[in-house]
Amino acid sequence: DGPTDGGPPGDTDIAQAAQDEIVAFVRRKFAGHGLARLIGAVLEGEGFKVSISPPGPDRGVDVLAGRGAMGLDEPLLCVQVKATEVPVDATVFRALQGAMTSFGATQGLLVSWGGFTEATRREARQHAFKIALWDQADIVQAIYRAYESLSPEIQAELPLKRVWTLVREDVEG
Repeated sequence: DGPTDGGPPGDTDIAQAAQDEIVAFVRRKFAGHGLARLIGAVLEGEGFKVSISPPGPDRGVDVLAGRGAMGLDEPLLCVQVKATEVPVDATVFRALQGAMTSFGATQGLLVSWGGFTEATRREARQHAFKIALWDQADIVQAIYRAYESLSPEIQAELPLKRVWTLVREDVEG
């Protein structure tokens, strides 16, 4: 069998290799505050009106987003983005809860390139209908979902192409 996909010897998992390449590219191209900019673009692609905080102190909110022409319709979203490789702990989750109250947000999104501690995931589970967590894999999936709706500028910075491939185990003979 191949190293990762159960295929013939020497076969590689093309989808996983492509995903790994995209993850590495996003890590390089959208480092630091660039990740907040990318998340804002994805939310815009999903139909939100977005305001991105400038680099620097942001009072716990990197992106504010809402629906409607002026961005005042619900859900009103507070987004905290952490671009580091370190898993986010529960204190960051709690800070986002406080920011949501301060800004009058109905929902929150905590984005962490480095993932989340188990304590953060446990605490987030109790608030599953108020705050979502996006880790690296969720970020990439959100990019895929919204890609066609991203601005031409973001698409130029993140040039992706959809590729279809045959699933070998479904095609015998």
